[in-house]
Amino acid sequence: RKVAEEQAQKVWSGELSPYEIILPIYIRLGILADELEKREPDPRKAIIEIVRRDYALPERFVEPWLHFSQWQQQPQRLLLLLDGLDEVVPDKRGMLRAALKSLAATTQCRILLTSRIVGYGGTPFEMRDEKQEQELELVGFDLEEVNGFVASWFATNQTRGIQIREQLQREPIIRSLARIPLLLSFICLVGSEGDDIPASRTKLYENVLHRLLAAEWREDENTNDGRITKKIKLLERVAWHFATLDGRWHDILSPKELDEAISKAKYLTDIEQLSPQYTLLDELTKQDGILVQAGAPLPSTPQTTIPYLFLHRTLHEYLVARYLSELKDENAWQEKIKSHIWFDPDWEVVIVLLAGCLKAPDELLELLLNQPFDTFHVLSLLAGRCLREARQA
Repeated sequence: RKVAEEQAQKVWSGELSPYEIILPIYIRLGILADELEKREPDPRKAIIEIVRRDYALPERFVEPWLHFSQWQQQPQRLLLLLDGLDEVVPDKRGMLRAALKSLAATTQCRILLTSRIVGYGGTPFEMRDEKQEQELELVGFDLEEVNGFVASWFATNQTRGIQIREQLQREPIIRSLARIPLLLSFICLVGSEGDDIPASRTKLYENVLHRLLAAEWREDENTNDGRITKKIKLLERVAWHFATLDGRWHDILSPKELDEAISKAKYLTDIEQLSPQYTLLDELTKQDGILVQAGAPLPSTPQTTIPYLFLHRTLHEYLVARYLSELKDENAWQEKIKSHIWFDPDWEVVIVLLAGCLKAPDELLELLLNQPFDTFHVLSLLAGRCLREARQA
């Protein structure tokens, strides 16, 4: 957004002509899908409406793109950065994929589209030029990069850095998590205190979540254990709400829905906000960093229009597993996950983490192993992952 606005300013000042600029336009595909459904089925018009709303560009830069000939005559001037195909709710994906296919067929604008690998079903448009149009997979850190990251983190305590690297070598589950940069930073954060890195994901995420909420690096009198426990309970309920809202998983948390979920959870967990001006949402975003906004608002755009995400999807999954494991009715979690154990990628990690959260994970293993018609042993393999997590936890 900043680059696009800088490009427009250079044209305005005469440094560049309108035909020399490149406008990078970043759009979350969940927002584009909403625009297509609610107001404008044509993808080009929908993109222009989002640009008008979210970018501080003079109308004279936007208006020409309302003419479809512009998309063919000056395609090199527009770079579309379309993010989060996997975050689009299932019942809108078909419509969105059709719109993107139409967009690619009617314009030569450059498009960069991203998606998590989980649930990815291939590009929504035809790849016509093998040199210019490619499908790439962003891979995690290799061993050398992991070791380099740890060495840099512990540059002032090399002995501790060596201990962390040795533990990563011993623990395959933690080593696999270390390939993801953010999760590796979590591992180093835990290791900075001199403690051993937990061998299970469940314990690692529990440790990280508590450290983020405790924030020992801040001078804050509101990080006592009682308040931290209440905030975790609140986050569990919020995570569950968005894992089951309208019968499906939501990565994108709409501001209105999030505010309602926090208000309800606040009542049930008996937690008070710090002041009338500083809400629980402010605390969870600005202070704790557990929730983050999916973009930054413009000065003319209300803060309340920007959706939210959990800091990392893994935290969302862990909080859902915690919520299920703490239900008062011992059998309640079984009823709630039965519909998700078959071919539901959104819930695979939740089920594995649930095994680490439950006091008696044997019931979960039995539920998975006793399912009929598991011809290809899909649930047997999932049960094996659960068994390993339960043992490590």
